Amino acid sequence: MKKIIASSAVCLIALGAGLSVSASSISMDGKKGDTDVRIGFENDSTTRPTENGKIELSRIPTAFDFGQSNRIIDQPQVIKTHNANSAPQYLAVNDLREAPSGKWEVNATASEIVNMDQNKVDDKLTGANISFTSNGVSFENPVAKQPTADGVTYSNEKFGVSSVSKLGAGQTAKVLDTIDASALGKKEVGARITDVSLYVPANTGTPNSLYTGTVTWSLDNVTQG
Repeated sequence: MKKIIASSAVCLIALGAGLSVSASSISMDGKKGDTDVRIGFENDSTTRPTENGKIELSRIPTAFDFGQSNRIIDQPQVIKTHNANSAPQYLAVNDLREAPSGKWEVNATASEIVNMDQNKVDDKLTGANISFTSNGVSFENPVAKQPTADGVTYSNEKFGVSSVSKLGAGQTAKVLDTIDASALGKKEVGARITDVSLYVPANTGTPNSLYTGTVTWSLDNVTQG
């Protein structure tokens, strides 16, 4: 049995107006004002080369960014990720064992989403949960049988993909699995992660605050057949 763990950040979740990190200002005479303009760049998926002869997690989403301009309201809300329309996010396993066989599964576990201020560690988004959809992909060109950087739609009766996952704090859900790795072959398979959203209960959160958490992905219960 083998367990391999990696994490994706649930980053920069902000609830309330007028974040203290803003540099926007209006002049003393009220005749001029400056609005802060900020942008950052990152890969949407974190990749890791797999050592020949091993089975490992090879791709995970880099971050689920729900933005810094949300509002606390008196009814539940569903907030979509800000990186939803950028490059695809992938979760994948690369099986480079000499003769793939047996079973494996990939599970996702969500942490609590807590205030980033170290003096407010008890401030949490109680009742919040993250959900996402998964669609099976392979990173092998089906014609040339060569590795490809982008996922190609893939299905196999021995390969399971949970179409919808929903995770509250401390909860775990199976996202990928196989009951017979030999049917998949010596290649990289996984899922395209889409429609990522954060459910936040009514009146939850503190104004002018940033919250953070993690989704931990683990390759579990690897057998040799």
